Amino acid sequence: MRARLIKTTVIFLFALSLTACGFHLRQQPPLPAAFHTLYVQSDQPYGQLTLQLKQILQSIGINVVDTPKEAPITLKIFDERYTTSILSESASSSTKQYTLYLTLQYDVQNSKGQVLFGPKTIKEQRNYTVNENQVTSTNTQEDSLKEEMQRDAVFSILMQLGSPQASSAISAKPKAKKSK
Repeated sequence: MRARLIKTTVIFLFALSLTACGFHLRQQPPLPAAFHTLYVQSDQPYGQLTLQLKQILQSIGINVVDTPKEAPITLKIFDERYTTSILSESASSSTKQYTLYLTLQYDVQNSKGQVLFGPKTIKEQRNYTVNENQVTSTNTQEDSLKEEMQRDAVFSILMQLGSPQASSAISAKPKAKKSK
């Protein structure tokens, strides 16, 4: 009985300390009402990032449609790029440390193609080490890092779309569309 009381007290104190330090689970802020029906346009429509984004949008109650004609708002993802650079190399050249970068840009447009919010840039990076004697694990490690970076990028997009700046920009007059 005494052990159970001590265990309960420890759990309670641990939970109390987490709330006292400002710890909160990462959650999605509510998106503006204008995003109720949304079309997601991407250079890679079947890419993992685009599919994750659509899935999360649908899970939070956004109606993601199949064509831009069906939506008053389009979330346009463009310039999704992965690059790698060598960060360091061991003296024997058998171990190298790399940095993997993800850069993507997006904007929000109305049904006439006018930019309402953005363009915004999301950047993610991760470091990883490769031992040349274990090359077979390199692709698995890089793929895993890409998935992690994609999740973080999707969360960053959603955080930005839920910001007061996005809400006021979407309700304001659209910016003139830039020609490329």
